[in-house]
Amino acid sequence: MADHPNKTTHQILLDALVAFVTEHPNPKVQRFRQTMLNWGEAWTDVPPIHLPAPDTFEQAHSLAHSSTASLMGLFVQDRAALK
Repeated sequence: MADHPNKTTHQILLDALVAFVTEHPNPKVQRFRQTMLNWGEAWTDVPPIHLPAPDTFEQAHSLAHSSTASLMGLFVQDRAALK
C-alpha cells in the first residue's frame, strides 16, 4: 500500500470525526460512537474520485452551528489544500 500524500491531513480529519462523535451528547450522534471507535488505525488507500459534496463545504461551513463549525472548518481546509 502506497502512502497517500495527504495521510497526515486525513488522519487529522479522522481523529476530529471520531472525537466529535464520541464526545457529542446527542443520543442520535451517539448511535455511531461504537462503530467509529472500532474503525482502527489502518490506512486504506483508495483511488481519488470527484464527489459533489465537497463542493458545498464552504457554504456548509458558513451555515454551521457553533458546535460543528470547527469540524466543518477542517474539511474546508482539506478541500482547499487539494485544489
